[in-house]
Amino acid sequence: MLISATFAAEAEAAYSDIDWALDISAAETTELSIRDVPSSLVRRDASTQAVVRAENISSDWEAIDFEDTWFRAAVHSVARGETHESILVTPMRSKNASAFLRVLGRLRDAGIADPD
Repeated sequence: MLISATFAAEAEAAYSDIDWALDISAAETTELSIRDVPSSLVRRDASTQAVVRAENISSDWEAIDFEDTWFRAAVHSVARGETHESILVTPMRSKNASAFLRVLGRLRDAGIADPD
């Protein structure tokens, strides 16, 4: 826990003087996982990407139809407190991209994923 707290403090200090750290707005991937970069410093494409924050997850989140996407695992990780937020990135090069987009819409409709 000490290493994690130390890393978090150092990361916060390192990011304090920059406008953005990572630009994924044009990313076309089959899968993408971002860790330890504050979502506020990640440029995103709102039509295919969103942020899930712990404070937005309601107790009935599991009732959402996640179809055959890994977005359930990402939301579950936040709901369990394993991380305080997760950036969801639709894998636009996947044959199932449309399913991910539908789920992203459901998460936004439920107030779980940020609307931006």
